[in-house]
Amino acid sequence: MRSTPLMTALVVVLSLAACDRNSDAPASADAAPADKASEPEPEPATPEPPEPEPEPKAETPPAKLADAMDRHFIHATELEQAVIDGDLEQAVADARWIVDEQPKLDMPETWKPQLERMLAAATEVAAAKDLPSAARATGKLVGTCGTCHEALGAGPKFSTPLPVAEGESTAARMERHRWAAMRMREGIVGPSESHWKAGAEAVSVAPPKPCPIPDGDILAPEVLELREHIYTIGAEAAETRDLGDRAEIYGEFLTTCAGCHVGGC
Repeated sequence: MRSTPLMTALVVVLSLAACDRNSDAPASADAAPADKASEPEPEPATPEPPEPEPEPKAETPPAKLADAMDRHFIHATELEQAVIDGDLEQAVADARWIVDEQPKLDMPETWKPQLERMLAAATEVAAAKDLPSAARATGKLVGTCGTCHEALGAGPKFSTPLPVAEGESTAARMERHRWAAMRMREGIVGPSESHWKAGAEAVSVAPPKPCPIPDGDILAPEVLELREHIYTIGAEAAETRDLGDRAEIYGEFLTTCAGCHVGGC
């Protein structure tokens, strides 16, 4: 069959249509985009080095602990004596030493709660504006020593004291009061039942006659009452068993001593 111009034109049109259909067909799913193929692979992240474990805190040698406890005891005793003497300024200075120096002492971590209570009591003494306030806070401070030793199951061992002074003179009675204060303090600090009992019983019964005081007739009646009130406190102390209650009574004992001395006894 002979080709005509009309047939040739028809073949050309059909061929062009087929090309258009092929160009619109979607690309194969297997074909990857050209820009993706050119991207570099990400490098793996470098792991963070582990933090070093803290080194355990070295324990304080027993000799240093004993020295620290001795320093505490010395200043607490000096504080107590200043209160008994009615010297508020010295009592505040002794308490200030504990407030300033105690945090510098290297103490075991397990002692921290008890030492914080001691520091709070010393701070109270250091801020006291009068002797009764200082005396009561001193009783608390001495009490913290005893509760700490009791909690740890270890404390100082006090030797057997010399016999209490006898006689009814003013000097003998004052020496007996001082002796009783020392024993009761040891009874709290130890704690020691025998020392507390010895101190309390030494001042638990009032003598038949009031303590003779030179120029006592010029003293205020409330001051003169204090010389006998000490025996009321002693009788109450002898019946007290709880360590915290004993510390409170001891603070009252110190308050009575200070009030009597400042008042002129």
